Amino acid sequence: MKPDFAIFHEDDLILIHYQETRKYLHTLWRTTYDTTEEAYKATMRHYVRALKELSPRCVLIDARPSTYTIPPEVQEWISENVYPVAPQAGVEKLAFVVTTDEIAQLSIEQAVEDGQQVANFLDQRFFDDPEKAENWLLE
Repeated sequence: MKPDFAIFHEDDLILIHYQETRKYLHTLWRTTYDTTEEAYKATMRHYVRALKELSPRCVLIDARPSTYTIPPEVQEWISENVYPVAPQAGVEKLAFVVTTDEIAQLSIEQAVEDGQQVANFLDQRFFDDPEKAENWLLE
């Protein structure tokens, strides 16, 4: 865990921790190729609860350990149930650190693209280096 961060939620599929002084939410996604849709949605609900309860200004989604491919129907569910929460919670910047698994990465990018239609005023970027992502978020 990062220094000065408090754990909000942790299980086998996700670690969500938060730094109050910077209003910075950091998530580490550990979903695997055999994660069920229901388990993935439950994980997303933990993320949504963190957004609502903590009202972060910036969010880093570290998906490098994740090998889960988000099916199109779950991408649609994310668009409808997750993306609208971020701007309502006060999120201004969203950084994605993506996996090297090309199929999983493509499914993340598609989910983000779908979500941008809902939350098109969020500043969102993709990175391959978590340090660069964090620097951008906190500038």
